[in-house]
Amino acid sequence: MQDSKNILRRVSQYIDRHKMIGDNRRVLVALSGGADSVALLHILHSLNHPVIAAHCNFTLRGEESERDEQFVRDLCQRFGIPCHVKRFETRSYAAIHHLSIETAARALRYEWFEALRQATDCSCVAVAHHIEDQAETILLKIIRGTGIRGLTGMHPVRNKIVRPLLCLHKQEILRYLASNDLNYVTDSTNLERDALRNRIRLDVIPLLETINPKVSTSLSRMAEDMLPILDFFRKDIRSLFQQHNITSDFFPLYDLASEPYGALLLHEWLYGKGFNRTQEHEMMRSGIDSLGTHWQSSRVLDVRRVVSGLKIDYGYRPVEQLTIKQEIVSEVPSDYDPHFAYFDADELIYPLKLRRVKESDCITPFGRSTPVKINKIMKKARIRYPDRLSQWVLCHGDELLWIVNVRSSNLHRVTERTKSILRISVPALNNMKLDNNTPPT
Repeated sequence: MQDSKNILRRVSQYIDRHKMIGDNRRVLVALSGGADSVALLHILHSLNHPVIAAHCNFTLRGEESERDEQFVRDLCQRFGIPCHVKRFETRSYAAIHHLSIETAARALRYEWFEALRQATDCSCVAVAHHIEDQAETILLKIIRGTGIRGLTGMHPVRNKIVRPLLCLHKQEILRYLASNDLNYVTDSTNLERDALRNRIRLDVIPLLETINPKVSTSLSRMAEDMLPILDFFRKDIRSLFQQHNITSDFFPLYDLASEPYGALLLHEWLYGKGFNRTQEHEMMRSGIDSLGTHWQSSRVLDVRRVVSGLKIDYGYRPVEQLTIKQEIVSEVPSDYDPHFAYFDADELIYPLKLRRVKESDCITPFGRSTPVKINKIMKKARIRYPDRLSQWVLCHGDELLWIVNVRSSNLHRVTERTKSILRISVPALNNMKLDNNTPPT
C-alpha cells in the first residue's frame, strides 16, 4: 500500500505542476480496459477528481473488442463511474478516407473525445501514456526524421489532452494494479510486429536497454528538458515571422531563399498543414531556381490548390525594361526557334502588349481551331509549376497572341494570303530555360 500512496502522491504533484485539471472540474478518461487506462481511472478517482469514462469499440478484433467493452462497463459500474461507449466502423471509415487503420482509429477516437468532453462539461481528456510510451514515441519520430518538436515527445498538456501518467513507468503501473486488486484486459494486437511502434517496443527498446538499462527514463527526461527550449524556439520563430512580414497566409519565399534559416521558417509556416519535408524542399528549391533575369517585380504565388488560403511570394527578380522586338521579314524559316513568333502583320491590333499570365487565360494554339487553357499547354511543355505562374504572354487588344517562347496562336498566322510577315521576339526573355525545345504540334 505504501507504493500505491507514493504513486498517488507523484501523479498528484505531476498534475499540479503542469496545471492539468482545474479545481473540482470533471475529467473525461479514455478507458480502453488495458492496464494503463484502468490505473489512470482508478488513480484519478482515488485523488477525488470527478471522472467520466469514455470507451471506443473500434470493432476490429471481433469477440475481443466485445470483451473489452463489457469489461469497461463492469469496471465503471463497480466504482460508480459514468461510462460512455461509442462503436465505430473503423475499416469502412479508413477505406472511405484512404487512411491506415491506425490513423483512422486515432482520428475517430479524438474527434469523439472532444465532442463528448464538451457535452459532459469536462475540463480535459485524460489519456494513459507512461514513460515507456514516451520513449517509443520519441524513437518513432527520430526514425522518421524529426526536429525540435519531435524531441519533446508527447506533451503533458496539449490543448485539452492531458497525460497524468507520464511520470510513471509501466512496471509501477502494474504494481499499482496488483496492490489494488484491479484486473485489466490485454489487446492481443500489441504483441504483433506489423506496426512500427510495436517493433520499437518489442525489439528496439530491449536492445537499447542492453546499452542503457534506463534508456526510457533518459529519453523521457530529454523530452521534459526540451519543452522549455521549444518555448524559446517558438518565440524566436514568431520574432522572425514579424521581421520578414510572414503572416498566417503569406510567405515571402524569394526574400528568404538565400537565408540560412529560410527552410526552417518555411517548415514552421507549413507545420500542421499536411506537407512533408520533400515537398517543403521542392518549394524552397523552386524558389532558388527561379532567380533568373527573366522575372519581373514581385508576384504572389497562390497555392490554394495545395492548401486553401496559403500564399507564397516567389518575389521574382526585377529585369531590364522588356522590349517587344518587331520586324517585317520575307518568310518564315523552316527551322523552329521558340524565341520567335510569326504573324500576319496586317491583321493585328497595335500596340502589342506584354503581361503576366492569368489563371483563366486561354489561347487557340498554332495548328488548332479551338481555345485551350494556357496552363494545360505549359504543363504539356513540361514547364515547372512556379515558372508557369510567372509566364509572360503577348496580347493584341484582349486577345492572346503568344505564350512567350512556348506557343503562338493559330489566329492571325501566316498563310499564303499574307502580304506582310511580322516576326516578334522579346530578347530579355530569351535566356528562359525551356524543358521542351521541340516544335509544337
